[in-house]
Amino acid sequence: MKFKLIIIYFFISYFFKAQDNIYFLDGAIHHGKTIEISSEFILVSNNNFIDSFLFSKILLIEYQNGRNEIINKPKENSIQYLDSSKKTQERSTDFYKVNQVSLNTAALCNSDIAFFYEHIFKRKLIGAGLMGAYNFNTRASFLNLFIATLANSKKNYDLGAFVNFYLNRLNKKNQFYFGAFVKYCQFSYTKIIVENSNGASSVKYVNTDDYQLATIFTVGSHFNFTESFFIKSYFGFGGFNLRGDYREQYNYQLGANRGTKKPNQNVGFLPKLYLGINVGFKL
Repeated sequence: MKFKLIIIYFFISYFFKAQDNIYFLDGAIHHGKTIEISSEFILVSNNNFIDSFLFSKILLIEYQNGRNEIINKPKENSIQYLDSSKKTQERSTDFYKVNQVSLNTAALCNSDIAFFYEHIFKRKLIGAGLMGAYNFNTRASFLNLFIATLANSKKNYDLGAFVNFYLNRLNKKNQFYFGAFVKYCQFSYTKIIVENSNGASSVKYVNTDDYQLATIFTVGSHFNFTESFFIKSYFGFGGFNLRGDYREQYNYQLGANRGTKKPNQNVGFLPKLYLGINVGFKL
């Protein structure tokens, strides 16, 4: 009896070994004899039945003679491996997603609600996006020094566009980047107009809107907590030109604040600093 069982065991083992093993991208395995491979499907015979499988769904074929033929590679940045039970498992290590949105938490110190949207391109080395912010302060604070110098000044909102160049692909857990940022800042203030007529002086106060348009060069890091959440740091330094009423009123107030020491000012360019610690989500 034991001898018969041994014969049956070896017969079954030989029967399965004499078949091809077809491994699918989703982890499934099919046994049979491969009889045709085309650009669209693969035909497999099993117990006189012929099955047809889509070419695009098959990972590899393990032939009965031990030779392996790879049909399709698994998606990039994943690891495919077989365990002892011949089941395929997949472990993703890809942190890359095309669209990313974030909130600048550092801007909250200035009562700015600042949102960023960034699109990552296919090579995962370049990102481009937009930002928008609204300020809830009733007056410009010292954090906006070049606006706060003006009379009754208030920062209103920011709009910007940026591009980032990553030193490593964004599917890595942590990487550094550098980039450029064009930022438009709209604000309001009271323009002071001094008029002299017939030896007498009069002062007018006019509520005015104006803006800063700054070019800022940035560096920072991008750290992935999970496949969906990240934190991004920004450090940017640049500047903007003063024009029109803004230039006139800034220099007027600067001279007035300095009194008789430097009454005449003609500042035409000012530096611009930007700091950000963004907490974000990938779409």
